[in-house]
Amino acid sequence: MVMNLSALEYPMQRVFLGRILGAIVLTQLGLGILFNAVLTAPLFAEGGYLLHAAPAGLQLGMAVLVGLVGMVLALALAVLAWPVLAAHSPAMARVFLALTVVGMALSGVEQAGVLAMRDFSDSYMAAEGEQQALLASLSATGALLRNGVHYIALMVAGMTLGVWYFCLLRFALLPWVLAALGLVACALQLYAIAQPILGGVVPFVLLAPLALAQLLMGGWLLAFGFRDSPPADPAA
Repeated sequence: MVMNLSALEYPMQRVFLGRILGAIVLTQLGLGILFNAVLTAPLFAEGGYLLHAAPAGLQLGMAVLVGLVGMVLALALAVLAWPVLAAHSPAMARVFLALTVVGMALSGVEQAGVLAMRDFSDSYMAAEGEQQALLASLSATGALLRNGVHYIALMVAGMTLGVWYFCLLRFALLPWVLAALGLVACALQLYAIAQPILGGVVPFVLLAPLALAQLLMGGWLLAFGFRDSPPADPAA
């Protein structure tokens, strides 16, 4: 049975749902900036996380909580968007939901890695002599594992957003300029994140277009909701 838009037959209902999703997108964007640029900063401070993570234990705990909230918001967006996407293409709705779930799992592992790095720093600060030297020699392993999961999670996030923007463009749910900008931004993000996976460094400037695309898309949905686009004929 194909889910339809029976609950979204009227323009005001499409606008209302679009505004909810727009608010979620903008909240995700803000929390992402807070998580990556502020709360997890001690993990990347000069001198290494061993010296800075333990003193910033509360801050890193808040980072994990913010990450968990982001996971819940991602799932909420996928669930709320399901009737809209499924009305046009049940297959694309399933792909979007599946990628969201995979991204949530990877994000959970990443948050566990943040806690592990904080606890490793606690043990290092409490240790002395040879034990401290041993912990210092092992510290890179924890950071590499967390960073590896982080990059994979970002790749999956980029693919998830790519599917989202493709649907918005293909089904005319958003002005084509904004949807096309999002698709290009996702491609740039995937290219940028692929660099450390391939042994290079992240060209951070290529991540900025996606933040802009998310801001514009979330702002449009918050202001205007989804455009009036007739769903596909289930019998077709």
